[in-house]
Amino acid sequence: MNLEGVRIAWGVGIVGHVAATAKSANICDAYVDPLFDKEVDRRTGFHTKSILTVPVTDKDNKTLAVIQVSFSSSFCSFIFFLGSFSSSFRCSFFMFS
Repeated sequence: MNLEGVRIAWGVGIVGHVAATAKSANICDAYVDPLFDKEVDRRTGFHTKSILTVPVTDKDNKTLAVIQVSFSSSFCSFIFFLGSFSSSFRCSFFMFS
């Protein structure tokens, strides 16, 4: 499973929402949340149960990156989205069992 190079736009999905608002999201049931994008699970084969997503901000509360930890019944994934001037985030992906 490789998500390297995946881009997430500001305000789109959970990561984009956290980036745009600079507020954390703790989601207990991902499939119930309207911001959750099921397409990523479909492409990766990962079935997300819960998600913790937090912004990394500078001293002026500008979002520089977003960190997301996703949990399924078997795995934990750690995803780091690094912001760029193009108003999207590039993905780095790590999975642990």
